[in-house]
Amino acid sequence: MRLKHAITVAVAALAVGAVASPASAAPAEWKPSPADFANCPAIPQGAGAWAWNCISIVVTGGQLKMGSITQNITEPMTIPVAVGWHENKVTMISQSGGFSGSWIDIPKESAPLGIEGFQVQVRQAGPITPGKMLLPETLSLKLGLRSASLPALLAPGCSLGTDAAPITVNAGLSGLKLGLKNWTPVITAKLADDAFVVPKATDCGLLTGTINSLMKLPSPSGANTMALDASIRINNYAFGDQTTLFATQNTIK
Repeated sequence: MRLKHAITVAVAALAVGAVASPASAAPAEWKPSPADFANCPAIPQGAGAWAWNCISIVVTGGQLKMGSITQNITEPMTIPVAVGWHENKVTMISQSGGFSGSWIDIPKESAPLGIEGFQVQVRQAGPITPGKMLLPETLSLKLGLRSASLPALLAPGCSLGTDAAPITVNAGLSGLKLGLKNWTPVITAKLADDAFVVPKATDCGLLTGTINSLMKLPSPSGANTMALDASIRINNYAFGDQTTLFATQNTIK
């Protein structure tokens, strides 16, 4: 009974810690570099490289709220996709295996018992589909949970959303502006959605039910929000950086 109580208290600390990441949490540090295009997907065999662009969307800040979890984005997360003409239609391709962000710490000071080492990670869990200007719009995601300091606390596959039942967000892009960062053309934008559904946590081991209870999962549409800051760069597979040209063609100023 003591062990069960201790584990339940630890998970409660995780839940409360995730609820209120400090408002002062620093945004992700990011500077444009060739690394933005390091994971661009391979284009179809025989396709003309000139007809394909790699779009790199780097999430540099913002916040995700899913159930009772509210997590600031404090590490850059790159979403690379290839967009081009294939088999008489516009096609969007994701990187092999999908994108995944870094593990992000849930701050120790947010946990009432001072337990540190809990982390979350955003991962791709399905197809990405294009929206306006052929930029990625619909994202299929899952949110991994782990305890770095107490790895036995949660099973390795613990997550919110799965490949079979992902969290599907419609990341409506807004506020697109062309500017310079470190003398490199960059399009800044906002990604936001407040209508997505978050399923129950799965594969967390014996604590799955406890996590769902404490984190108020599943969480219905209207109870979750995504508000992210992003920087976008465009690289043609034949001609290199086309960010400024893309902005001009789409009246982004």
